[in-house]
Amino acid sequence: MTQFWRLPHSQPARPALPPVLVNADGTQQVLNDQQAFTLSIGEIATLQTLFQRLELVVITKPDWATHIWRNADGLFTSIEWQSEIYAVPWQEGETSYWAWSVRFGEDEFGVYVDLSIKKVTQRFRWIASGSFLMGSPPDEVNRYEGEAETLIGALDCSFITKSGTKTYGLSRFWDAKHGKAEKGLEIATLAVIDVGYNTAYAVSTWQTPPESKEGETRVHHYVRHFKADCHGLPKCVRYIATDAYYTKALITEAILEKGYHQVGKLRCDANLRHLFTGEQKPRGRRKVYAGKVIIGDVSQLTFVEKQGDVSIYTAVVNCVNLKRNVRIVYLLRKTAQGSSYALLFSTDTALDALSVHRYYKARFQIEFLFRDAKQFTGLCDCQARSEAALHSHFNASFAALNLIKWQDRENSPIRKPISIGSWKTRFFNTLLIERIFSNSALDLSLFKSSPLYEEICNFGAVAR
Repeated sequence: MTQFWRLPHSQPARPALPPVLVNADGTQQVLNDQQAFTLSIGEIATLQTLFQRLELVVITKPDWATHIWRNADGLFTSIEWQSEIYAVPWQEGETSYWAWSVRFGEDEFGVYVDLSIKKVTQRFRWIASGSFLMGSPPDEVNRYEGEAETLIGALDCSFITKSGTKTYGLSRFWDAKHGKAEKGLEIATLAVIDVGYNTAYAVSTWQTPPESKEGETRVHHYVRHFKADCHGLPKCVRYIATDAYYTKALITEAILEKGYHQVGKLRCDANLRHLFTGEQKPRGRRKVYAGKVIIGDVSQLTFVEKQGDVSIYTAVVNCVNLKRNVRIVYLLRKTAQGSSYALLFSTDTALDALSVHRYYKARFQIEFLFRDAKQFTGLCDCQARSEAALHSHFNASFAALNLIKWQDRENSPIRKPISIGSWKTRFFNTLLIERIFSNSALDLSLFKSSPLYEEICNFGAVAR
């Protein structure tokens, strides 16, 4: 984006001479008609004639902005917050800057927004996509040889119990706990999963509306959620893992449209067709398919390996429902009690079968995300009834869980199962100690250096 400064319009017009480009080092260059020149970020170019002087500077769109534009009122960017768009004007002066509204601001740590509920204010920081990378660092203790950081996205829903009749979003949703539709709320969560560390972090949560628009289903709402917030995923994410419910053409097309590939599960009676790889006839239409895939018949599938009592087979086939070729991974388990199978797929036909299997298994970490948020960070404890308050509460609950998980990793580089309950106990004990010392007008600084302080903080926590 280019910003111009001109002489006041009140000055009389004078004949324009061929302009001279004055470089930063003071050298000058006469410009010919339609001659182009390049400016780098932060560089100022000065065009000068005998009577006029024009300065140009490059201003790029900040990473936190959704758009940048200019009109008669000046230069603007737009930023999105809670589904609303706010315009941020460019303020010129000795030190030019983006003039934030009262709600937003920028300091030495970057852009922030303050969210106030009653007398409590929470400050949220902008983190550019791809700059906050989660995973196994190269210098991590007990890191596996040849291991690489692998992050995938995941999308799933969860049922939230809620009583009353006035709460926004009340309807009948599927409750996996009871295996039937129940009255309550539903949330859809987009998460990022660290496959190597085997844990998940919430990125965005939307509440499912009670009624769909005319001609739409709840699947359209899930698609809008993904398209709106998938930019929050780290840039290294290439695959979105979903369960069998999300194996629908509408969702698959949305994932591919945004530049990702889907890894999911197919129905046990999925309509699949083998691809024809034989010799074509010299005349007539080319043969594309070689018959229907018979689920259970592994004679036309490629054997990959056996993991325990599970045999893994794979093939590239055509999925009629998704209207595209996919790689399927057929998992066959044979035990003394009988045999069972599962059918996984990936829209990336170049992805190997073991990675498809690994990514889909990692998808289950989003279920632990729901479980821990419900048990320890109050996901189901909100008494608010408005849509905005519920949206804020759901995302705040997951944000608290993300911070606990990150602190656990910072305190212990060695991989181990995390106990959210233990961390909650430590936080409660620490708060209780600080409250006692504060009310007693005692100095806590010396006590913190005592081994007894750490012992009291960990009282009731699971041994690390």
